[in-house]
Amino acid sequence: RAFKVIGREFYRAHTGNTLAKVDIDAEPLTAANWGADNAFPVGDANYKVNRLAIDTLGRLLIFKEEGIFSLQEDGKDIRLFPQMAFTISANNGKAYGTYLNDMYVNYGESFFKITPDLGIEDVTPMNQVSGGTSITVRGDVSAFQAHSTFHAYAALHYAPTNDWSLMKFGGIDGKGV
Repeated sequence: RAFKVIGREFYRAHTGNTLAKVDIDAEPLTAANWGADNAFPVGDANYKVNRLAIDTLGRLLIFKEEGIFSLQEDGKDIRLFPQMAFTISANNGKAYGTYLNDMYVNYGESFFKITPDLGIEDVTPMNQVSGGTSITVRGDVSAFQAHSTFHAYAALHYAPTNDWSLMKFGGIDGKGV
């Protein structure tokens, strides 16, 4: 379902809410190297891991249908942003990326900026202002990609009319324009 390498550890989300890791010098194609000693349940077993990500400080973030998690040194899961528990969706965490020092990710009908200190800010496109004027933008973010430190792009899909839009996030404040 998802892979990520941090330092010497290769992580995979393979069944629902289970993460496993193997040292990159071990043979990842050998099932025994992914043994139970290196497997960790994350969150509620009823909800799947959608993506794994690394923030700008090198921490593993686990984007699940039910919210965002990380792991403690001993492998126990930590729920980040418990206020997101009400936004359960199969699409949560599927559109994410890093831009400048922040990570951006979709949850529910919102799009969030997560800062290195694990602060969170709603930057949902329909909530944006440009030049002092409110912008009417509709749609859920379905993809996100940064372009160096210049700007980032978000693809928006408005399902009721099947409209697609491209939004540009500016380099000064990270807000959409």
